Amino acid sequence: MTIPTLLGTPPQQNIEKLVKGLKRLEISAILMTVVTALMIIVNYIISLILTTSSINVFQLLEEMVGREGFNLQSILLFIRELISSLFSPLVIAITLVITVVLIIAVYGFIIPSFTFFKDYNAREFSISTTLVKVGYIPSIPLGLTGIVVIVIGGLSMRLLILVLGGFIIGIAGILSLIGEIGLWIGLFKLEKTTDERIFIVAAIILILGRFISNYLLPIGWILVFIASRSALNKIPLQQPPQPL
Repeated sequence: MTIPTLLGTPPQQNIEKLVKGLKRLEISAILMTVVTALMIIVNYIISLILTTSSINVFQLLEEMVGREGFNLQSILLFIRELISSLFSPLVIAITLVITVVLIIAVYGFIIPSFTFFKDYNAREFSISTTLVKVGYIPSIPLGLTGIVVIVIGGLSMRLLILVLGGFIIGIAGILSLIGEIGLWIGLFKLEKTTDERIFIVAAIILILGRFISNYLLPIGWILVFIASRSALNKIPLQQPPQPL
């Protein structure tokens, strides 16, 4: 494994920054595995609610057209009933857990880990760290705000509020994607830095999970954990002997 050092920085001190970053990434991988697994469970529960709900979805959809064509009021009614049906105690409880764990993972571990990586090697990790911060820092509060706005707009049947909520969530989604791109780039850079090839596999799985199937996301984060642990186990062997 190749451990680069910065000019003018003692190797031991520099390696400690990499170690701190990997330790935080390792913890974030555990938390994100929990988050992504719970998100899959919530999606499954929501699908069950929608398919077994007392609401006649097809009847509401039929009302959307109405006798005189496209009916905006029926659309708003359908959205209101749809949102109301999702207010399950189980869905709310799991969603709250997801939110708390996600906030801890992103702000407490992912962003700090990339800050340490940048301190370790600014040339390799500057872009990925910037993307992670620009994307992840605002995306979570914006996403939560957007969800609240959509719920308020849906229950009150206010079209403008619904549109505003959708716009906010759209912006949050774009920012989240920017943060994820930074994460993927960082994982590729970590493979180059630590010679741990599992980082590349993890990055590829996370990319596929983002665009193809979210069922792959927990697997990707488990691989990030394995790669971080493996890299940490290799690093002490590369440290220069300390003077007597």
